[in-house]
Amino acid sequence: MTGQEVTTRDLGELSQGPREPVKMTFQWFGHTIRVADTAGDIPLIRFLSDAGRIDIGDEVGTALATHRFLEEQIHAEDWPKFLRIAQENRQINRDLLQVARNIVAAVAGFPTGRPSDSSDGPKHTSVNFNAGSLSVARQAMASVPNRPDLRRLIYQAQLARLQEERDQAAEPG
Repeated sequence: MTGQEVTTRDLGELSQGPREPVKMTFQWFGHTIRVADTAGDIPLIRFLSDAGRIDIGDEVGTALATHRFLEEQIHAEDWPKFLRIAQENRQINRDLLQVARNIVAAVAGFPTGRPSDSSDGPKHTSVNFNAGSLSVARQAMASVPNRPDLRRLIYQAQLARLQEERDQAAEPG
């Protein structure tokens, strides 16, 4: 330390206050499943971050990220029952992702229809995604069809990851 005192400025309390626990249920093949008390869009943000780091073509990584995301949306006591019913009815990753998307939309109050003035983000790109990368990006983007801001984040995360891979491949070694 140089002898100079570092001062900080306290911004005060920034929270808007705690929200009430989520009290929602949904029907799943004739069974009532409870939504987690803490369900919402924070797990979605973690999922999007995970999706941006999943290796190209990593279907297992995609499935595990979806599983973690969905588990945070389902009440812990109902999670085993939900999975059992999903397996009995041969649900696939895309089906489970749709359940998570519907929960987030309900909890966070996202619109159910596409806003007329919103864009889905960039329409064209010069980056060439391979099939695996497109699969991860499409699954992540499908989880937020009414949120062009989050779709753009997914797109940017995918571009950044691809650029990082190109930079690493170009390094002499």
